[in-house]
Amino acid sequence: GSYLVDVKVMTDVGGTNSAYTLKGINWVAQNVDTDWGNNDSSIGIDVMSMSFGSVSSGGDDPGDNGSNAEARAVDAAADAGVVPVAAIGNDGYRRVTSVGAADSAITVGAIEDKDTINRDDDSIASYSNSGPREDDGDDDEGNDGGVDAHDADVDDGMVCAGEGVDA
Repeated sequence: GSYLVDVKVMTDVGGTNSAYTLKGINWVAQNVDTDWGNNDSSIGIDVMSMSFGSVSSGGDDPGDNGSNAEARAVDAAADAGVVPVAAIGNDGYRRVTSVGAADSAITVGAIEDKDTINRDDDSIASYSNSGPREDDGDDDEGNDGGVDAHDADVDDGMVCAGEGVDA
């Protein structure tokens, strides 16, 4: 089974800011081993799913490069044992969100599957943001045995936040 833990970082009308986001991500990292006392599946936090609305300034805004405070907090949560999953955004630009740009984030977008089981005809949905993110200058190649996403057989349209993907 599974157990969900809500962490609210948005106001009642859907707004947020960096301070609220950071507080929520840090709270998750601090509670990674908490026993919520309900059943055997309610111990700790294993996965952090993040989807924040944001506004892009247009097609020339690539978003974050993984070095801002939110991305560093996501990486710290991953170091604590949480699997961070982030939505890339839905304004249709090549733009990676701040939490999605973290080296450790599994950043996901939407696809158009053409109503077939064949993945060869899939494409990034017109409204979905895409990567890659901007280079943050760190060594994503030296990721302790992880797989370099650029070595994998991926299409140019594949959404990859960080270069190093630990599997």
